[in-house]
Amino acid sequence: MKSCSSCIRLLSVVVVTGSLFQAHAEIEYWSASAGLRPDQASTNWTYHGESLSVRPTFYQDVMLINSTLNQRVSYFESAGCLDIPNNLTIEFKSRFWERNACADTVSPAAVYFGLGGGLGSVLYLGHDDVWLSGGNNTRGVGVTSVDTDNTFHTYRIELSGLTLGSAINVYYDNSINPLFTGSVFYDLALNGNEERIGFGDITQEDSGVSKWDYLWHNATCVPLDVVPEPTTAALLIAGGTMLLARRNNRKMRA
Repeated sequence: MKSCSSCIRLLSVVVVTGSLFQAHAEIEYWSASAGLRPDQASTNWTYHGESLSVRPTFYQDVMLINSTLNQRVSYFESAGCLDIPNNLTIEFKSRFWERNACADTVSPAAVYFGLGGGLGSVLYLGHDDVWLSGGNNTRGVGVTSVDTDNTFHTYRIELSGLTLGSAINVYYDNSINPLFTGSVFYDLALNGNEERIGFGDITQEDSGVSKWDYLWHNATCVPLDVVPEPTTAALLIAGGTMLLARRNNRKMRA
């Protein structure tokens, strides 16, 4: 019985140790209603903007991203701490407002994800137009017959794998059926070499205004400053080792 109780104590130590490192795995959620940009609300986000004139502003509980003045990028990105799951889901509520160049392959309103090693995709919103990038500055699959600018709409991106060609389902206003389905492609320049998720105006080829209500994703993001100190885990493991050693000593003395 003593041997079993020691094993149980050791198992408890291992479980507690593991739980410390998994405690921060949760949905990353941002809402404009708090009046804070994503980078102000969480250290998991970083803002990228080339000029103060394109800094996002707030109006009636929504965030406006406006890049019409100088056609410069203005977007938010979460990278460096991400662990993207096979069933990556990104949901957001947005309203397209206006654009200047009306380029066929890009738009000033976008949500993107990179899986590492150049794999990923980008979802663009235009005037009653929603499409996925096809990579290499090309337009992928999409639709040109849904409202994007008269009011806010909810969009959801669901991924079914992390490899080249994995299916990407795009949903509109909580429909149970995808609006359309695309696939993960390779483009190192566009998707980057590390895991990342972002939204806003990511291109200088077009500019405009978009409005954002909320965005969430289910990729784990554990900033380095909240990871338990290595010494904490080391002490717990050492404690388990001591319990095991005591059990062995008792056996030798018996």
